[in-house]
Amino acid sequence: MQRKCYSYVRFSHKKQELGTSFARQSDIQHFVDKHNLIVDTTLEDLGVSAFRGKNAKQGQLGGFIDLVESGLIEQNSILLIENFDRLSRQKIIKSTQIFLNLLNRDIDIAVLDT
Repeated sequence: MQRKCYSYVRFSHKKQELGTSFARQSDIQHFVDKHNLIVDTTLEDLGVSAFRGKNAKQGQLGGFIDLVESGLIEQNSILLIENFDRLSRQKIIKSTQIFLNLLNRDIDIAVLDT
């Protein structure tokens, strides 16, 4: 059975849409094909800061986290991110809580920028 994945794209300022941020973070096809995944949803927090965690509270990432906590996202699904700083730019304790909460609910996190 193919695993579901959820792609996450975030940048802090709308003006970044004019650059490479969106395209760079959306480049997931190679990873999806290599691991035989099904893309369920692309989550986009465009112009939403992660510095104080707004994306994890109010953005589409926050909605995803709520669905995970409600059991509406299948366990063994994968959240695809370009880099860890896409999820959070908060201090290490708060950032780690986001990662661990997802991992503890059997959601894997794949970091594509290697």
